[in-house]
Amino acid sequence: MGQNLGEHITEKESAGEYERALKLRKIEQVVRQRFEEKKATLYIGALNDECLPIVCAVDKFYDFLYVKDVTDASGIQTIMNKHLRGKYKAKFVDLIQGVVKDVLEKRSTESASYMHVVYANMGFLRIDYYIYFTDDVLFYFVQVGVLDMGRVRLPVLIYELTRATRPTHLKELVVKAKETAKYSRILHPTLNYLADAAKQTTVTKLEEWEEEGRGEDEGDDEEEQEEGGGGRRGGRRGGEDEGDGEKEQGGGGGGEKDKE
Repeated sequence: MGQNLGEHITEKESAGEYERALKLRKIEQVVRQRFEEKKATLYIGALNDECLPIVCAVDKFYDFLYVKDVTDASGIQTIMNKHLRGKYKAKFVDLIQGVVKDVLEKRSTESASYMHVVYANMGFLRIDYYIYFTDDVLFYFVQVGVLDMGRVRLPVLIYELTRATRPTHLKELVVKAKETAKYSRILHPTLNYLADAAKQTTVTKLEEWEEEGRGEDEGDDEEEQEEGGGGRRGGRRGGEDEGDGEKEQGGGGGGEKDKE
């Protein structure tokens, strides 16, 4: 869909069209600033949405393009197919392609921000996207978020899902949703069990380390006590030996007196 803006600017500079290249670089700088602001706004908005909140954003993609022909709008389909898999997104792709086409046809400074719910990549996704066009420069940013099914408002979810899904696909999607729910009932408690086991393993390991540490401290105390007791016993034994020596000397003296 169009040409990468950086590549186009390089071509202009190589051709000696420095004034045009400089103008495009200034436009790129302004658009990049918008991109940083919009990126944060879209994420926070989706995370805290009252009706269709997300758990987190699992994919983000964007590009700065030089677009001269309105027919380049069809390229958005190729871009979406790289990131979203499954046939149930077909109407969503038609919707976003229509938005891009309208923006390019006006050929004036335009910006558009939209949100849709689609079933793609084996899950229910909230797609937020932002498009900005000025002076043949098109910027798009797409955020893919996993819906927080525990907090969504079902009537709003049904409305958005119906709006971005072809009628011929809705019946099949109902079957897919039932299958997803069936496996989720098994998968969620299993994953919770694994998470609890991992936490318990960590706690148990810490307790083992603490127990080993206490055991080593107690062993050191016992060794110190044994060394101290041995010294006292040695002292008492030494005193006894000295006493025996004195007795032997006294006994010897008594023998000499008897001889006299």
